[in-house]
Amino acid sequence: MTTQLLCPAEATLGPVYDAVVLLSGGLDSSVLLARMQAERRGRLLGLHFQLASRSPELRAARHVARLLAVPLRVIDARPFMCACETRREPHHLLFGSFVLFGMALSFANEHGIGTVVAGVNRCDAESEAEHSPEFFTWMEHGLRLLGAQVKLSLPFQDWPKAQIVREGALVDAPLGRTWSCVMPMDGMQDGVCHACVERRDAFRLAGVFDPTRYARGRVVDG
Repeated sequence: MTTQLLCPAEATLGPVYDAVVLLSGGLDSSVLLARMQAERRGRLLGLHFQLASRSPELRAARHVARLLAVPLRVIDARPFMCACETRREPHHLLFGSFVLFGMALSFANEHGIGTVVAGVNRCDAESEAEHSPEFFTWMEHGLRLLGAQVKLSLPFQDWPKAQIVREGALVDAPLGRTWSCVMPMDGMQDGVCHACVERRDAFRLAGVFDPTRYARGRVVDG
């Protein structure tokens, strides 16, 4: 795998940064980064794993990182994803989260950065075992077993997505620049895939205006 540096950043990492923030380009990670910046949580480095050649998530992560003035490091995971590609599960890879979290923790540990922070939320934990509290407890045990000098922080783990949207509005996160869709249409979020429905519902429940442009428009509630 190769690494590419996007946004201004130090050529040598080392103790320059206090935390690595996993920045997918989605709502959760973008709000998390904005919140940490607003609270001045030390020197932050965004970390994005590029999973596809044409990646709206990467574009979103770039926009968010630039708007929040946070350097972004991109790790190209496309060769691994291509090697795992099958027709059976185009949008889900068993152990995929484990692999990405493992790479992030290894990256931070090697560069002397003490914390990896991720925006995993309650919905993630309920829908996928690899985002469950039990899974992360197991991973933390592994870190201690290996004597790693890095810890994993999940501040949104018990939060519903609507609460994250409300927090994003409070800290002025660039919500309109984030990306959730898994089935884009004409360069826009389609508005009807499960990720878009979850996104729309979160804005509605939060009582926050949704600035997202959907290719198939907004679905009327009820």
